[in-house]
Amino acid sequence: MADKRPAKSLDDHWSPNIVTAFWCFLSIRTLSALFSISFISDVDEVMNYWEPTHFLTYGSGFQTWEYSPVYALRSYGYIGLHSAIASFFSNFTNDKIIVFYLVRVALAFLCTCCETFFYAGVVRRFGMRIALFTFLFLLFSPGMFSASTTYLPSTFSMYGLLIAYGAWFLGRYQLAVIAVALATIMGWPFCVVLTLPLAFDCIMQEGFGQILIAAVSSLFYFLLPTVIIDYTFYKKILIAPLNIILYNVFSDKGPTLYGTEPWTFYFMNGFLNFNIAFVLALLSLPTLAFFQWKNRRFLLIPWLYISSFFLWFGLMTKMEHKEERFLFVIYHLICLNAGVAVSLIAEFMGDFLGKIAPRGTRIATLDKIVRNFLWLIFLAFLGLSALRIASNFRNYNAPVYLYNHLYHTELEGGDKKFPFSGQVNICVGKEWYRFLAISSCLPINFHCNL
Repeated sequence: MADKRPAKSLDDHWSPNIVTAFWCFLSIRTLSALFSISFISDVDEVMNYWEPTHFLTYGSGFQTWEYSPVYALRSYGYIGLHSAIASFFSNFTNDKIIVFYLVRVALAFLCTCCETFFYAGVVRRFGMRIALFTFLFLLFSPGMFSASTTYLPSTFSMYGLLIAYGAWFLGRYQLAVIAVALATIMGWPFCVVLTLPLAFDCIMQEGFGQILIAAVSSLFYFLLPTVIIDYTFYKKILIAPLNIILYNVFSDKGPTLYGTEPWTFYFMNGFLNFNIAFVLALLSLPTLAFFQWKNRRFLLIPWLYISSFFLWFGLMTKMEHKEERFLFVIYHLICLNAGVAVSLIAEFMGDFLGKIAPRGTRIATLDKIVRNFLWLIFLAFLGLSALRIASNFRNYNAPVYLYNHLYHTELEGGDKKFPFSGQVNICVGKEWYRFLAISSCLPINFHCNL
């Protein structure tokens, strides 16, 4: 069924073309791959993903209880993708730190492709002003800088949802459904909740039968290979995404075992990672309501576009156990909602200035005032973002320097300095959670002990 909605809004503001956007995203994401490793903030990234990947690639590494066949909460399909990338790069160098960074650069490239596709959809559906600010918020926010190259299922789900929402905005509804399946099966299954508005509109536009076919086909694309891969390692047939849902939602243990946070947690975290853009994202709901009230016209589709952010944010705020990575899947929606809000605020401001300006004031003068106001918002956002990124790098870069020195100065070629050979154990004791990325930052014949 063809989409009869207009391809883009009526404004004619400038925004970068797709090629320019791609290279801008790639530049910043590559910097993230090389520098945001200084502040790995989630121990799960190391113990549940980098360590098993190291095991698949080099034959050694730590195993957490989630990989025990008793629980089987993690899929080897997900880490297998990363291990394949690491194994490819390891053919060209024995330096595991270089391989470590090259895997992150590969994640940066993947994120760039997904973001560019999402941006193309925003340009087509929302017009250039909203697309421009969405692009800028994506490009420079500390949250995206950190999350874009993080090795976590929630980041992989963010990649899939970037494709899904980009496809939705482009009117490619079956691709949107397939991308949602990728995000939930290969990444983080809980994120399917935030795609309910997308699913509703896809069914309305394409028809239930076509969407059902796309959904069932996705099981063969993603679920079947995952089950086969997990059977190879667990030696039994299981569905790891289902296991993690059953454990966290329906068991008496659940995620609260690992701590709880107050309802204000995500508000503070959102402001740290997106500062002004996060405030604007929250304002997208009242500004859209006021806009439709002012124009005496109610349209459902804009509410569907902005509702995914509020649906997920409200659900996560209600949950007792909170972690920063749980919001990764809506980072692109924070930027989109912020772009919507700033565009509507600019329109309100233009209308207001037109009413109070002295008779004879040129329209170009009013437009300049609005334009300067918008860039003032962006410059404030950029300044706060730069300070946040610089602060994280400055205050949390000790592990990078320590492991680099340990690897290349103290340990590599150590047989010429010290009387040992064969396997050598490096004990980090209780400091392991302070200095992460353990096995990937030690030479091949060195193993880490806790």
